[in-house]
Amino acid sequence: MRFTYSQWDEEFYQHLKQLSDLMAIFNYLLVRTNGDVEETLRLMEKLQRQGLIDPNFDLDEFKKQLEESNLVKDTKAGLKLTSKGEQSIRQDAFELIFKKMKSSGNGQHLLPYEGGSSDEWLPEKRSYKFGDNFQSIDYSSSLLNSIARNNNLNFELNEKDLEVFESERTSSCATV
Repeated sequence: MRFTYSQWDEEFYQHLKQLSDLMAIFNYLLVRTNGDVEETLRLMEKLQRQGLIDPNFDLDEFKKQLEESNLVKDTKAGLKLTSKGEQSIRQDAFELIFKKMKSSGNGQHLLPYEGGSSDEWLPEKRSYKFGDNFQSIDYSSSLLNSIARNNNLNFELNEKDLEVFESERTSSCATV
């Protein structure tokens, strides 16, 4: 990979940054106007008159750049968004939603609360504690514990004999 280094051009950098900000405003307004490109450009002109968009920035030039980059096209009915323009909006929305999310381990995201009936039973077992779900009792091991404690086949099951499967709650799906 080759790099070409040159003198830093602050003016060019500011122009690119402003163009990026303008594109974000354009995409936001486009969503709010249900994809009406002409209404969006009118709103941007209004924002420029109100001083919210730099008055030195030429919105007609911005419109030309949108057409040249094939984000919008001029039709008989007026300016329309192209499929590339729609993709740009989706990309912008995706980045807006996910840019602040931090990555974590892959899958098996533990949930921070108890309750519900979607527990995953683990192979590990532990002694029964008051409040444990009856569905998680390992009846085979519990009966064997009773027999071992009594040294006979008399059915005398008490709380000390009960074993339950360990369980954990995990999400059924996660965004990747």
